[in-house]
Amino acid sequence: MPTPGNGGPTAKFGPARNWFRSSRSAVACRLQRNLVEIPHHNGGTTVKTQWALFAGATILMLTISAYAHHPFAAEYDWTKPVTLTGAVSKIEWTNPHAYLHVDAKDDRGQMKQWTLEMGSPSALTRAGWTRNTVKMGDQVTVEGWLSKSKDDRANVKSIKLADGRELSGGSSIVDIRQAKNKPISN
Repeated sequence: MPTPGNGGPTAKFGPARNWFRSSRSAVACRLQRNLVEIPHHNGGTTVKTQWALFAGATILMLTISAYAHHPFAAEYDWTKPVTLTGAVSKIEWTNPHAYLHVDAKDDRGQMKQWTLEMGSPSALTRAGWTRNTVKMGDQVTVEGWLSKSKDDRANVKSIKLADGRELSGGSSIVDIRQAKNKPISN
């Protein structure tokens, strides 16, 4: 059995070799302790936990985004076209949809404040709109489709302004030409 004095493995390097072995073990133990124990002692998180939180937040945001931008058929009935003429009472130029509020009569002749959903501000801008295209009090004629659940809501197909211009409402339904008051068929 070699010993430090008889030419064994530690004879060449002496006590330094033993120090290297022990310090290497100590470093490995410290690294292992840092990976396993320290997050539990100082409130930190591991990389796996951080990735799981990131993945969960991403899925949540995508779900909310998909829910927020609903398909046309989920809320509006393309078999129920509506034409409204009235005064603009408010416009909301917001994402994901702009809203136009118009005081107009319903099919029974009753005055209502209609909430009319349009496309996004970027879609409206591409269609020729600006924030100042319509103002409160402007007279407009709106063509659109009624809501399935609320009798004072509609999705805008087009808006005819007092100066004669007609602008798209940026609706999410495909622009299909149809005969007046006839439902679109596939």
